[in-house]
Amino acid sequence: MAGEIQLNSTTALTEDTGAITLNNVNSATNRTNLGLGSIATQASGSIDIDGGAIDGVTIGTNSAATDVRVDNLKLDGNTISSTNTDGNIVLDPNGTGNVLLGNLTLDADQTVGAGQDNMVLTYDYAQGTIGLEAAANAGTIASQDSDAVAITGGSITGTEFDLKSTGTSVYKSNGSTAVISESGGTATLNNVTLGSGVVFPSDHVIQVVQAKKTTGQSIGSTVTAISGLSQSILVKENSKVLICINLGMVCSPAGADAFFYLYRGGSALSGTTHTDSTTNAHTFGQYIDNSSQYTPVSFMYLDESITSAGTYTYQPYAKSGSGTSITINRRAADTWSGGISTIILMEFSA
Repeated sequence: MAGEIQLNSTTALTEDTGAITLNNVNSATNRTNLGLGSIATQASGSIDIDGGAIDGVTIGTNSAATDVRVDNLKLDGNTISSTNTDGNIVLDPNGTGNVLLGNLTLDADQTVGAGQDNMVLTYDYAQGTIGLEAAANAGTIASQDSDAVAITGGSITGTEFDLKSTGTSVYKSNGSTAVISESGGTATLNNVTLGSGVVFPSDHVIQVVQAKKTTGQSIGSTVTAISGLSQSILVKENSKVLICINLGMVCSPAGADAFFYLYRGGSALSGTTHTDSTTNAHTFGQYIDNSSQYTPVSFMYLDESITSAGTYTYQPYAKSGSGTSITINRRAADTWSGGISTIILMEFSA
């Protein structure tokens, strides 16, 4: 039987088929009197806890939480991210604890400072950890750009050098002297000494070099170098060099004989010599007497005295037989000096 209870004519309780309902109740006052918070009024499917503490509970046991926030960290799906601007994510184990990432164990309590600058992470099998160590044999080349590598020591073995097909490449010795220069795909050797291991076909001409002179030169009674006809040649050991010299025209005024000499490296070469009336020996065994005032001069000399590989410089010298000067490279009886003189050096293999 339904019924009700009234207090001062106000219905406080009603009953209907066994169910009792409170009526005209001050809920806020009663929650306070019963020690209940605001959570008592929230729906079970929409609870908002924004204060206090939750201890000793599990989250997502029956149904996974889809978004968990702790301070500046967010756990969503498989991602742990920071929510503050440019925020870091710090994994900081206690004491000597390590950080494990799958099968990798990071040695997290190592000292990090200036002494560890440029160190790299390496795996230590004995310790089972990954930590900072000095890079093995990295050297300074590790910090260089791929298109500007400077190798200043050590050795390079088992390597092919590919000169650039365009532009210019230069290999230098001691940072200054060009040994190999390249332009347009053509390589040139410079300042190279050929050692005993270099083999050439025997009895063949290996190279030919020459110099040319087109200006006149006046020479007196002192043995003087004929300018413009100094020529160097780089040869291997035990080579033979054939020197061919042509003087376009020599003017030898009356009473002024012309004598000629061949020098190598600043010293007159020995060989077949001729001694004139003033006992001046000259290499080529010939001279122009005063009966032939305008004469072209040509001669050859085979230098067989080379034993060591290197660069050798040859140059003809001349002198007059009296105090009257002679003129090298004169053109016949004209006063114009414009003859063409040459020196040609040919290297033969021994």
